[in-house]
Amino acid sequence: MELPRTAIVPTIDVIPRLHLAQCTPFSTQASYIFQLAWVPSNLYPERSAIAVPKHLAVSASTHEIKLYDPLTLFPTQMLQFHTSGIEHIQAVNADPNSFLSSSKDGHVVLWDLRTGRPSRTFTSPHHPATVTEPQERRNPKQKPPLSMMAADLSSSGHCLTAGTESTGGEAYMYFWDTRMADAHTSTGALVRTFNESFSDDVTQIKFHPYHDHILLTGSEDCLLCVFDLQQSDEEDALVAVGNTASTVNRTGWFGPRAEYLYALSPLESFSTWVMSEDGMDLVHRWPDVRQGGGANCHVDYALDCHYQPETQRLFLVTGSNNGQIQTFHVGMHDMQLCQVLEGGHKEPIRAAVWNADQSFMVSGGEDNTLCLWTDGTKSLPEHTLSLPHRSPVSHGGSRQGKPRFQPYRQ
Repeated sequence: MELPRTAIVPTIDVIPRLHLAQCTPFSTQASYIFQLAWVPSNLYPERSAIAVPKHLAVSASTHEIKLYDPLTLFPTQMLQFHTSGIEHIQAVNADPNSFLSSSKDGHVVLWDLRTGRPSRTFTSPHHPATVTEPQERRNPKQKPPLSMMAADLSSSGHCLTAGTESTGGEAYMYFWDTRMADAHTSTGALVRTFNESFSDDVTQIKFHPYHDHILLTGSEDCLLCVFDLQQSDEEDALVAVGNTASTVNRTGWFGPRAEYLYALSPLESFSTWVMSEDGMDLVHRWPDVRQGGGANCHVDYALDCHYQPETQRLFLVTGSNNGQIQTFHVGMHDMQLCQVLEGGHKEPIRAAVWNADQSFMVSGGEDNTLCLWTDGTKSLPEHTLSLPHRSPVSHGGSRQGKPRFQPYRQ
């Protein structure tokens, strides 16, 4: 049965028009980029969002994390510890010298960017229920810890939370108080564990930007869960549940008071939700974001959402298998195509991040390439090289004279 087409209305111009400024390879090896993150990263105006962050952090299939100058894409530091796929990276807003990563190797790491080394490591006390070796050869001490699929640190920096892969139909979410971490062993003090709320991998963990005791999770069991960590019992702490009808691979808060949620799935469904006194209510669901976009916009997958607090707009960033990047403005019940970027990547995009005022974007893909897109308002150093042999194309226009649309203001 053919799915209904995503509601796409005519293109609007509400973001700066970006152009390709520079591309650089991540590695001399054949690798692809996993995730990008600004350091520092402040989402909301009350936290003094920085137009040009100090670093761009990049994780890749080489199990490395590199830090770059955002406007030159010049590598400045390399972080090496993980031995398997890196699932999550992020800045630590409570400490500009810290950085967080989680990996399938079973470790969550707090990095000290001054030394380039881990300052704390946090490891799952649980292990996979099954291993491939015969029973007579199994050694419990040699079992690897459960993969750490997601992690987040509260805005105060005091509570570190991580979620695991599922084992035996059960997944775990751990809570550490970073103030209780043992500085001598570089391990953290585990203070709490939830294991009743998830039946599959925990893929996303997001603390509320204003309330450290409110936590959002997404998992492969299709559920969005919101917890109130002021409640000691797991059942009492679970205050809202939303069924997205598909695996959750991206989720986050948005809105003036971060009262809204969004969820994306690897099947390219997209939904928005709002918190209420009764829990969580669905605002709108798009069954397949690939349906629509026009002749110049071929969407193959969704990347993530970006919320712009000053204009109170939510944007969905999507991509194509040939390296095109599309941006949609998300309304209450429709999406509006804003811009199409192409000419930088030749293969699928894995991540794309805007700076705070949306004057530039960095993207990374399976072609082992980082691309910088800019509107020209940020001065690039003289040694920054453009790529004259490429033919970047940007579909979009000026924002002058356009009224601001505020669908999430109450």
